[in-house]
Amino acid sequence: MTSKYWDKESDFYDRQWKGSPSSEFDYLCTKNLLLHMLKPSVSDSMLEIGCGLGMWTCNIGNKCRKITAIDISKDMIRKAKKNANMKNAKFIVSDFISFKSREKFNKIFAVRSFEYLGDIEDGLRGVKKMLLPGGKFVIITKSMPCAWDLVYHEKWKRSGFKQNKISFIKLRKLLHYLGFINIEMYPVIIRLPIFRGGNAEIPLVPNSLAKYILAPGHVLNKFRQAVIFSESYGICATAGEP
Repeated sequence: MTSKYWDKESDFYDRQWKGSPSSEFDYLCTKNLLLHMLKPSVSDSMLEIGCGLGMWTCNIGNKCRKITAIDISKDMIRKAKKNANMKNAKFIVSDFISFKSREKFNKIFAVRSFEYLGDIEDGLRGVKKMLLPGGKFVIITKSMPCAWDLVYHEKWKRSGFKQNKISFIKLRKLLHYLGFINIEMYPVIIRLPIFRGGNAEIPLVPNSLAKYILAPGHVLNKFRQAVIFSESYGICATAGEP
């Protein structure tokens, strides 16, 4: 998708993470897993791929030495600078495939952004080049297939909304093929897209009942086998020797 699409999305992109019990559930599940996989420390030099409005930059940036955040949208970057106003954060307008860096990082992460790359394998090769040997790559991306495919809206198609989703099986094979080791996989969000106030969902479950129906998801996402039922999944992997 073009930068113009994401410039427009920047006005309301954060709605998927707040404003309803289901959105807040999604945020908490994603945040907890990101911190668990990435394990940020004060010695880390991080790269974030597709920082959006800077929500994850904020979560990680105050726990590491420095963080470089890139996004294809200049409006996303402008707002991320305000939302993640930290001295150790550097923001760059760029798509990841054409992004070049002389610096190498010991950790790179991408939260729900990698599925918008035109070529996933090319993106993973770029990650490998920018990671120090023994560095960690963490990706949280949308599952394929998943229940959310049932609520895909025609207006999204008309607006240019496209995804290049990849199954966890194929992604794991690609990482192994490219020389990553210690590959671990986790489910992220386990629920159905049937809540009111959610992100373009089928509005069957009212907010008053949402917390009771969502509660099992906090338990199920502790089991790696539950990844087959997950709306999104996370993988962390270590860069092997070049």
